[in-house]
Amino acid sequence: MGTSSFLRVGEYKSPIRVVAGVLWRSRETQRRRGREKHRKIEDLQRNEQKMCRVIARQDQELAEMRLQRDQLRVENQQLRGQPVVLPEDPPLPSHPFGARMISWCVNLGRVIGLRPCVACLQIVFEWLGVTVRLPDWTSVRTWLMRVGVAALEEPVEVAEDWVWMADHSNPIGPEKVLVILGVRASPLPPPGETLTHADVRVLAVRPGVSGKREDMARAYTQLAERIGNPLALVVDGAVELREGAEVLVTRRKETLIWSDFKHYAANVLKRPHRGVAPVGSLWTLPGRRSRKRVSVENRLPLNLLCPRHPG
Repeated sequence: MGTSSFLRVGEYKSPIRVVAGVLWRSRETQRRRGREKHRKIEDLQRNEQKMCRVIARQDQELAEMRLQRDQLRVENQQLRGQPVVLPEDPPLPSHPFGARMISWCVNLGRVIGLRPCVACLQIVFEWLGVTVRLPDWTSVRTWLMRVGVAALEEPVEVAEDWVWMADHSNPIGPEKVLVILGVRASPLPPPGETLTHADVRVLAVRPGVSGKREDMARAYTQLAERIGNPLALVVDGAVELREGAEVLVTRRKETLIWSDFKHYAANVLKRPHRGVAPVGSLWTLPGRRSRKRVSVENRLPLNLLCPRHPG
């Protein structure tokens, strides 16, 4: 039988109180470590419970999302079997079409043309499997003209920096149309950039048969009384347009009358010159250009040809 611990105390060289103190501190250290371990265990347990709650909530959300997905699949299958429902578009008073259809046709006609607009609508509605009444291309043309009339009737700001561009267009027999476009000189684009549609404003469209100087002066005066005298007027070589503009100079001495460079260059090329060979020279360019255009048009398909200017 081994010797008891009490009897072995005498083998220690340190006093008993020192040994007892060391044992006491050791016990306290072990207790402190035990409490720390216990706190860590409690923290881990709390974190575990929190993670379990998070996982449970995520599982619930995942189950709800799966349920919504299944419901959407069922609704999608049901919608596939239902006919297409167009937006509500009641017809306007005394009109067979609604505002949505009219707006769609006008915007589509501006981009791709009148007849292609109706053809495009037919393709779209056939693809949707919907039978609706479609307007004729002439109706789209009428709507576009009404939009143009409304744009002409909009008020024009009165300013002193208007630059007018006047010319006769769309001659049909003795009838023709006087068109006056306007550009503000102050907000012109920087050099190197061209004008856009937003920079140009249609100021007047006047159809008529007579195009004398007095008629042009009357049209210029009426427009000047409405928006003010222009800073400049750009016209081609037409005598009635240029001489009729004298009334603008009378109203405002600073008004400038400019010649259109394109028409001026064409007139110079067509003008006979002395000492110039009639064949192979610069002055035969207009005739050669016309013959070349005809030869190119005869070889190209109709859908690739550029539209000719009516003037």
